Amino acid sequence: MAKAASDFKLLAWRVILVVAGAGLVWVAFRDASLAVMRNFAEQTGQATTSDPWVRVLAIRRIGEDGAPAAIEEGARDAARQALIERPLGPEAIWLLQPQQAGQSERDAAVLKLSERVSRRDLATQLGLARFEAEQQNLERSVAHIDRILRVAARGAGPLHANLALGLDNTELRTLLVPYKDRVWMKAVLAAAFGAGPKPESVAAFVKLARFPAEVLHDAKLDRLLRRLTATGNFTDAYDVARLAGYDGLNDLRDFGVSQTTMDQRFAPLTWGLGNSDAVSASFPDNAGILAEVQPGKGDLLATRSTAYAAGAYRLEMDLAVEDAPAGIDVSWSMTCITPQGALRPVRQDQLIKGPPQRIAADITIPANCPVQTWSIRASNLNNQLTASLQVRKIGLIKPV
Repeated sequence: MAKAASDFKLLAWRVILVVAGAGLVWVAFRDASLAVMRNFAEQTGQATTSDPWVRVLAIRRIGEDGAPAAIEEGARDAARQALIERPLGPEAIWLLQPQQAGQSERDAAVLKLSERVSRRDLATQLGLARFEAEQQNLERSVAHIDRILRVAARGAGPLHANLALGLDNTELRTLLVPYKDRVWMKAVLAAAFGAGPKPESVAAFVKLARFPAEVLHDAKLDRLLRRLTATGNFTDAYDVARLAGYDGLNDLRDFGVSQTTMDQRFAPLTWGLGNSDAVSASFPDNAGILAEVQPGKGDLLATRSTAYAAGAYRLEMDLAVEDAPAGIDVSWSMTCITPQGALRPVRQDQLIKGPPQRIAADITIPANCPVQTWSIRASNLNNQLTASLQVRKIGLIKPV
């Protein structure tokens, strides 16, 4: 119980830092503007300024040394005229607050009064979000952050990034689920998919909220899949991918070349195709992988990650080349990824020319190899023209 309370307090302070950091510019601008107007009223004592609410403030300041009753009536008349000239807004409420130590314009009562006038005032919502976080009422704090993000489409990057960081906390993940359909949530997901929170925390949030597939893809789901597979977390990777429409299997049947295993949106669970100035690969009409390899260059053609069990396997590839009299150098490699890092890859190189050829190799996945990264590279070093390479078949089987 004590740990839960401590975690809650830490999360509350994270939210405080979120709203404080994101609102620094807005609040600083508001404070500076109010200071100028108050200084005008207090130093000059004039009620002839063009701002109607500054005139009200000036009359009140004059009244500190004048006849209270007359000044009070004058302030009321000025306030009526101010309402005619300009509707009462949050800035007027903040401006007219008595000044006390501790910047009392941010006092909770003033903030709530300001919110009754307008829920679209950013500084008010920032102050309320901070106040509720300090009271450890995070549900209300998140509600105010939602209002900020709905109004402030621009300049909200710090809030998106910090909310993404907060996904490591179970409490905040739960509180954010009701806002899954908000426009700003896509930016939070994009920040979370790229870096910051633990990938398993992000996956837990995606599965809890069950986002539509188009939202996940727009937020660049493949970045989260790469982070999950890099740590060997294929269970969460496949769960998240299936929410986004992937119907592939984590077994040998989906190692080869098919519409499913070539869907680039789900790489590295599928084959990610190379696209560089040296090698440009595509998958047209289910005809295998087609690659254009530039003369004198070489690069990655395709790569993917798997989590197959330890044991003996046989790798087979059928390849054909065109416009390459001297042939194309093709290499494949399998690198074991362990919690301690990548092991030395197992690889094979072969020159492909003439009629279609088959590459076959026996491979052993060792016991300390929870994740395997498979790569195919092509080099066109001995031809003067662009060469075409077709990978007609890729297969991985367990020998009987």
